[in-house]
Amino acid sequence: MLQFDFLKNKYGKELLIDLGRIESLHGYILSEELHFTTFYEVLVVTKGKGSFSLDGRSVPLLRGTAVVTLPNQVRQWKTQGEVEGFSFFFEGDFLNTHFRDEVFLNRFPIFDYDRPAISVHLNEEQLQKCIWAFREVEEEFEELKGDSSHIFRSLLYYSISQIDRFYQQQNQQEQKEVDPNIFRFKKLLDRHIREWHTVSQYADALGIGHNHLNHLSKAHFKQTALKIIHHRLLIISKREIAFSQKTISEISHELHFSDTSNFNRFFKKMTEETPKSFRSKLTSQTEN
Repeated sequence: MLQFDFLKNKYGKELLIDLGRIESLHGYILSEELHFTTFYEVLVVTKGKGSFSLDGRSVPLLRGTAVVTLPNQVRQWKTQGEVEGFSFFFEGDFLNTHFRDEVFLNRFPIFDYDRPAISVHLNEEQLQKCIWAFREVEEEFEELKGDSSHIFRSLLYYSISQIDRFYQQQNQQEQKEVDPNIFRFKKLLDRHIREWHTVSQYADALGIGHNHLNHLSKAHFKQTALKIIHHRLLIISKREIAFSQKTISEISHELHFSDTSNFNRFFKKMTEETPKSFRSKLTSQTEN
């Protein structure tokens, strides 16, 4: 599977942000080969047909489709004819360090790995707001200056704030005050889900009690902290089983299960099928 890393020194000095036109990024964006990135990306389609998938979840490509992809999500394009639009990609530290907030991106629902939808459809007015911002970024890239990173950061913040607002509206999510520990919990899940599987590990890292983390989780997610952990672990497990060539035993080891049988029990409890049967089913569907 192809891996794409961020080219920090593409413009001669370190920049943690870049923008390109979808139609000009052949071999990266428009390739139908499975691939993943190690950075964040905001994709906005202005013309096109086909589909785009993240970890096997697919959405149609239409004018106004906006997709936010997260590091390590397995992606695939299946286009029909020409596709046009913008790709705004960046390292998480580009925003987190500036705002002196290590959980800055975790505050946006559209950056959740387990978000209910992977895309949002922008109406024409919403689309034009994003196009304006992206064109401003293009103009800034044509003649980089010492303060260009501040312009990029402002326009990126504007773009993702708009898209996240539209996303919450379409998914009927409420904007409400959230305990900061929830965002820190999300950040810890992003970093440690492969090796931390218990509520106590996350509660200890947060400096709060096991019961308090459960209380916060129920209030915010409507689920216990353990269910949140298991759900995120299942996302990673399915990604590895579906898109890697690793054996079930290798996946179990990399996800820090004590043994393969324990991993099999976890996966079957969550999905009602074994990892082997899940992979076999996906293989037969692909062949057909």
